[in-house]
Amino acid sequence: MLGKRCFGTATLPAYELTKAFRLLVSLCAVADTRRRGLHCAGGCTHAWHNSPVDTVPTGG
Repeated sequence: MLGKRCFGTATLPAYELTKAFRLLVSLCAVADTRRRGLHCAGGCTHAWHNSPVDTVPTGG
């Protein structure tokens, strides 16, 4: 999806690619936040939203 052809980044100079990537990541973050607000606000069944807290390693 983030290929150079999809977003027209093939013609960008190398020093602009990092900015373009950061912009696309920010755009995806905004879209995900809006999606979660609309579709997951009242609770959902997505496994990644409902994982048990104790599965995080404690380092011990």
